This record gives sequence, structure tokens and C-alpha cells, in this order.
Amino acid sequence: MAFIYDYPRPAVTADCLVITRENHPKVLLIERGHEPFKGCWAFPGGFLNMDETTEQCAIRELEEETGLKVTDIHQIGAYSKVDRDPRGRTITVAYLAFVDKPLPVKGQDDAAKAQWWPINELPPLAFDHEEIMKDAILKANNLKHDFMSTIYLAGGCFWGTEHYFKMIDGVVKTKVGYANSIKENPTYKEVCSGSTKAAETVMVEYDPSKISLDFLLDMYFHAIDPTSVNQQGHDVGLQYRTGIYYTDTNDLPTINKVMAEQQSKIEGKIAVEVMPLQNFYTAEDYHQDYLEKNPDGYCHLPLELFEFAKKCRGK
Repeated sequence: MAFIYDYPRPAVTADCLVITRENHPKVLLIERGHEPFKGCWAFPGGFLNMDETTEQCAIRELEEETGLKVTDIHQIGAYSKVDRDPRGRTITVAYLAFVDKPLPVKGQDDAAKAQWWPINELPPLAFDHEEIMKDAILKANNLKHDFMSTIYLAGGCFWGTEHYFKMIDGVVKTKVGYANSIKENPTYKEVCSGSTKAAETVMVEYDPSKISLDFLLDMYFHAIDPTSVNQQGHDVGLQYRTGIYYTDTNDLPTINKVMAEQQSKIEGKIAVEVMPLQNFYTAEDYHQDYLEKNPDGYCHLPLELFEFAKKCRGK
């Protein structure tokens, strides 16, 4: 085979920056175990294999060097200054990932150490990683929703449950819908029949720098009868069961802790189901923000509870 260009050609690497969703964010760095820049701090990363994409490379290198696994990453950019790598002509594609808090890591493979560093207290960085860090912060600011966390809560009729959570400072978005349905895109009528096995559920997106999942779940228990089976207030049916549905397994220890704390406070057995979210179908438009559209509309929750939610502050 004839080639147009002479070889060798530039090498390609991929880096993966991991930043925490905290009020004072931290970034994961490795101490390089080999030259160049041996003993200096840098982002996890390495050379691209022939059978992988740069995204796959970034995810693989992160796990190989720190033990940390991520799946959802965002491209920051490509870096190709001629003299950026003393080993030779190298082009790097950098990616950004988020975690809620610092997770256990260990330096391995090419990394002598792995450590979380406050973003405003970084050590001198190898290569052009200071430039990449600045671009990562700009990227993170453009992806503000990625700093938000989400939990799905079933607490009876979703009209009142949604309105309750909208009152809490730190909740940035809510949406009502049908969770864990055995039928795709069920209608309200179908859900009410019980045939879909769906639960009326509120998607709660919140800012973890303002409120914690622990606090949010404590507020949830203020708004339900935790021992009631398939009934909240006067509303009876399978769709009115209580449930905590998570999409991030990192939330499960907190959920289990809160469940145990709540169980210790009451005599009856808690009927709140805890399970991964299997699906969530957005409810019809007229259900969204129902009590804002219909201030005198039906609600199984007392008005005093909304005032309570407005005043509560927590982490």
C-alpha cells in the first residue's frame, strides 16, 4: 500500500479529568511514575490503542491508572501545540467527567499516586495541563446541569408531591410522570387502572452544593405516611404507592441509611419501595405544575406542609 505521507506520524493520547459536584470542587490527579515529568502531577491519560476511540481510551486510562470507573464523559477539546510533549509530536483529546464526591482511588499502572485536589489549590501540572484545566472549568460552567443530581420519588398523588418539592430551596427542577411501568408511554387513564403497575412519581433535580440527598429524603418522609400500602391520604391504588427510585448506585448507601433511620422512629414496617429506576414516562402536560395552574385544585397534602418546605434549609 502506498502512503501519501512519510512516517512516523503524530501520536494520539486521551486524558480524563474528573471533577466533583461539590460547593468546593476537587479534581482527580495522578503523580506520574515515569518520564517525562516523573514525580509531577497530571491528569489520568495515555496513548490510544488501534482498536478504540479517544473516548474509550480516556475511560480505560482513567480506570487503569486510578481504579475509578466512569461512563459519561464530555469532550473538552483537542490540544496539538508542536512542542507540548517532550517525547515527540503528540495530540491529546481531553475529556471531562463528574462525580458527586471524591471516590476511593489508587495510583496504579503508570501512576505512582492518585489524589483528589481542590481546584483552587492545584500543584504545578505537567505538559499543558494547566491550559486544559482552565478549559475544563469553562466546559463545566457550560454544563451546569451536570452539577445537578436527580432522584425519583413516589409519594402518592404527584400533584401535591411535586408542589411540595418545588418549595424546597435547592430543588432546581421537577417533573411528574409514571415510573417503572410495564407498558411503554402509558396514559393517565391506563395508570389509574393499575394495569401498567406504574407509580405516580416526581423527578426531583437538585443542587448538591445547597442540599444533600440525605436532607431531601428526610423532607420526603415528612410528606408521606411511610407505612401505608398503595394509599396516601384519600388516594388509593397501586399507582399511589411510595417509592424511592435511583439512577446512580452511589446514592444507594445514603438511601439505605435514611431508610434505617426512619424505620427506627416508627413501630410499623415501612412500605416505601427502594429500587433502581427502570423507566420514567413524562405525564400529560396538564399534570405538570398542576397546583401552580390550579391553586384551588385537589391536594392530599396539607397547606402547612408547603410552608414548612419553604422555610426548611439544609445540607
